[in-house]
Amino acid sequence: MRERVTAGLRPLLSRALIDIMEGRPPGPLEVPPFAGLDADALAAISGTFRVDGVGVVTLAARERRAYLRIGDGIEYPAFLPGDGQLYVPGLDVWLGFPAAPPAPFQRLTWLSIFHVAQGERAR
Repeated sequence: MRERVTAGLRPLLSRALIDIMEGRPPGPLEVPPFAGLDADALAAISGTFRVDGVGVVTLAARERRAYLRIGDGIEYPAFLPGDGQLYVPGLDVWLGFPAAPPAPFQRLTWLSIFHVAQGERAR
């Protein structure tokens, strides 16, 4: 049986290739299972998160669309490509919300070719 490849694997593959080209062993290629996320659930992700190595990240939902801002910077639109993730093309970042209990949308996973991190809801 063929497994579906998650979109969030792309930045991890890019990071692994960079590691190999620079003579380092590649990191793990595992994308955690994410909570279901669709346009109807965007209000539940709205809020502020503290993301390791990134800082304060604000997610907002307006008119069934998601937006991301780092600190007081530019607000970027985020898209729902599937697999319970958001993609922010202006930053080339994939966001997912771990499916593990206790409460959904309290933690996030930040995936990019530059940085992989975890974030916690601040408010």
